[in-house]
Amino acid sequence: MELKGVDAIILAGGLGTRLRAVVPDTAKPLAEVGGAPFLAFVLRWLKDQGIERIILAVGYKSDQFPPFIKNLGKLGENVKVSYEDEPLGTGGALRLAADLSEGKTMLVMNGDSYIDLDLQAFADAHERAGAKSTIVVTKVQDTSRFGRVEIDMDNKVTAFREKQPNSEAGSINAGVYLLDKSVVNSLPKNQNISLEKEVFPSLLDGRLAAFETKGRFIDIGTPETFAIAAEVLGIEQDANP
Repeated sequence: MELKGVDAIILAGGLGTRLRAVVPDTAKPLAEVGGAPFLAFVLRWLKDQGIERIILAVGYKSDQFPPFIKNLGKLGENVKVSYEDEPLGTGGALRLAADLSEGKTMLVMNGDSYIDLDLQAFADAHERAGAKSTIVVTKVQDTSRFGRVEIDMDNKVTAFREKQPNSEAGSINAGVYLLDKSVVNSLPKNQNISLEKEVFPSLLDGRLAAFETKGRFIDIGTPETFAIAAEVLGIEQDANP
């Protein structure tokens, strides 16, 4: 599968309540990591791997995103913004943003997390699996913050386990997905729906594949993880978009 035909949709509309203690006035994906907005790092990574069209699905503090894109210069080219007037959840925000998509396949990401991933290898695995939906998973020593994903020998997702307070190693959803446009278009319009809690669990009959990667993973959703993000990503403190 050629990545030039894939549109990226970044889900960037969350309220970021846990991070407000340290970043009170900024949309979470725009919080600065190493001196530049975290989202700038993600956009550069996408474009370096061959993704040409990007759509930001925004809600909370949506007015901050157009100036951010303008300041990116050439990096901001072919970046569109989809606005939700009221919270629609990850599924609803994706369905709304899909109306701006030109491709047949969508690379969907959470705007507050990053995993070091070979997107071409991911796309090829998605195509080989013959599935219309594939999620990236990665193994961590403590799944208590994320919940756990169970996978069979054919790399199909068989179960999602809820977050547990006890520390346990296992595979987690890394927040990156490849979805055929037909899957996204089947979602109800203008309804609050969760990809993680409603859509993906409905595909556990063999229609949801998994792609495992061992790259660096960071979720900046808490003050603790936000504090170490630059170190994990190897970003110098004077980095610029």
